[in-house]
Amino acid sequence: MANGGRRPAPDESGMQHQEKEGLPRTMPFPLTSMNIAELQQLTAELGFPPYRGRQLFHWLYRRRVESVHAMHNLPHRLRQILAEQASIPRLALAGVRTDGRGTTKVLFSHEGESLQIESVFIQTSDRTTACLSSQIGCGRKCQFCVTGQLRLRGNLQTWEILEQLWAMERHSDRKADHVVFMGMGEPFDNWPAVSRALEIMTHPRGMALAPRRITVSTAGVVPGIRNLAKEHPKVRLAISLVAPHDSLRDVLMPINQRYPLEQLLDAARCFSRNRGDKVTFEYPLLAGVNDSLHHARTLGKLLRGIKCKVNLIPFNESPLLPFERPAKDVVEAFRHYLTRTGIVTTVRYSAGTEVQAACGQLVYLDIDEPGKGSPC
Repeated sequence: MANGGRRPAPDESGMQHQEKEGLPRTMPFPLTSMNIAELQQLTAELGFPPYRGRQLFHWLYRRRVESVHAMHNLPHRLRQILAEQASIPRLALAGVRTDGRGTTKVLFSHEGESLQIESVFIQTSDRTTACLSSQIGCGRKCQFCVTGQLRLRGNLQTWEILEQLWAMERHSDRKADHVVFMGMGEPFDNWPAVSRALEIMTHPRGMALAPRRITVSTAGVVPGIRNLAKEHPKVRLAISLVAPHDSLRDVLMPINQRYPLEQLLDAARCFSRNRGDKVTFEYPLLAGVNDSLHHARTLGKLLRGIKCKVNLIPFNESPLLPFERPAKDVVEAFRHYLTRTGIVTTVRYSAGTEVQAACGQLVYLDIDEPGKGSPC
């Protein structure tokens, strides 16, 4: 992994092939970074029928076994080869913090490595949501996001993305029915791994999650939006907007200098039209920065004609950032104006603010000691 002390793999799954004694020999690689086509290819290369790859896929992602020896309907020889040459890795829990109301922030680390990942598990009366990270740190430098203040430490592999979900489910003893890519990192900057994770999550032989219950959030990577529409058209899209005009968004979200609002909204409009459903715009409200009625009017005009909804997110404060949360009457006035223009608008007070687990608050913290911690 670049910038993180991890050796880059020849491909995202980490497979390296060498010919020996007539069979492809593999260096240790994570099975849980492979999709069904890759597993079928692998079993064929090892001399077994492709349907064995489909069985392997089922064991890994539906049954979620921790050892190939548990895959009792696979031939003994295949299990032996896989046990010797492959791995089903696990992330190590480095710490857990809960707010007592169903939101848990989990810190993961790699054995023998200093790289760390934060994820969030949110349990309410009607749903259980896993908020996953796609990168360690983030390179987009959004000014209102704590994670954006870190340098990018590297991309996560597919197995590391999926393992966040599985580890949190194991810890809570509860299955997630919704998944959001709203943790650390920009998902579209690690698209090969994220796309493969989405494929595995939604495959009927795999985790079989409904695509409409999965949301990918972006700071505004326009090519990524188009890739999502092409490869996973039923997955939901959320776009972090934060400003209704380019001059302010250029400052708060430097990505806007590469993909200005006109390009971003055109991509959003196409995505919504092709999917036949609303695009969600996330609008963090920063006191005295983007929360006036003038901003609301400009936003209403900007989104006119786009099938969308707006989530207003009163800023989740952090000691590492200079912004403040607006007063409730300011938030309500902003919401009321957008609603009157016909835009579906909700106010989302994020869960987990007490444990720094809310939107924009994920950073490497000493989460075993509430109230303490600093970026690594």
